[in-house]
Amino acid sequence: MPSGKNSACALIIVPTSRLSFIILSSIAIGGFALFFWQLIENERLAGQHDAATRFMQRQLQVQADRVREAEAGLAAMQAASLRFDPRAQRPVRPEEEFVSLSTSMARADRLRADGKPQEALDEYLRAYHALRAIRPASSESQILSSSLARLAKSFGPAKDALRELRDEAMQDLTANPEDARLATEVAILNQRLGEDSLTIALYDALAPDDPRRQGLAAITFPALVESGRYADALVGKPLGSMLNALQAGIERAGTLIGSNQNGFREHLVNDTAANIEVLAGAGKLDDAQVLAERLLAFDSSESARAKVVKHLDRAGATRRR
Repeated sequence: MPSGKNSACALIIVPTSRLSFIILSSIAIGGFALFFWQLIENERLAGQHDAATRFMQRQLQVQADRVREAEAGLAAMQAASLRFDPRAQRPVRPEEEFVSLSTSMARADRLRADGKPQEALDEYLRAYHALRAIRPASSESQILSSSLARLAKSFGPAKDALRELRDEAMQDLTANPEDARLATEVAILNQRLGEDSLTIALYDALAPDDPRRQGLAAITFPALVESGRYADALVGKPLGSMLNALQAGIERAGTLIGSNQNGFREHLVNDTAANIEVLAGAGKLDDAQVLAERLLAFDSSESARAKVVKHLDRAGATRRR
């Protein structure tokens, strides 16, 4: 779930019964002894009994030493198996992790629908903590935090749990300030709590060339637009991202029909008009014109034109930062 930058070595241990090992060794030694008994008998007849006996004793000693070495190796492997349990060390395959997470989320959703908010909350939190341990701030974590936010609208303890998750992530970020994933997690949880102002404070505390600013600005984009901080909003969503989002939206709208298409078109127009406001407010008038032309080529309705004009007026009337 994974998120696998470090290579891992798996120690594979084939379980071996010590008793079976010793019995097999004894049989081997017995066979070896029988062979040499026959040899001795022949040698005795030839008058070389003493030499053969000494030879057999040396070979039996060699075999006994090998048995002791094998037993020591077996003991070492058994001890190693306690330190490196293959079942615990085997990485979880992505498909297993996905199935496990999907199952947990589906179970939590059912509990919420069945009017069992506390049990649903417990299930969401178990899934979130398990996922956070391997992939903090992942898209799956964002889905889980969104589910928690929906639950929090009708169940107060869920909001308390969200705040605890945010505080925990903030503590980890304080201890590891260079970890961009933790900064993103804090920003997402702040958004779920409706506390984007705390993320903007984090953004402001970073140096202008800090790469983490882009992620924070992207998450708080609506709040930055609302406060007229257009240049900062552009850090999170530059022109290229706006054009790509519009094109993807146009293609998506072409696959929808009826009320679904109408609703999606309205959403796309609203988002793009807000992006036009950001460009104009940041002084990027040529870019704003390019984006407006592409939007109106897609939707030239009076409603779409009125929204573009409204946002352009807002950009001119709002104090720029």
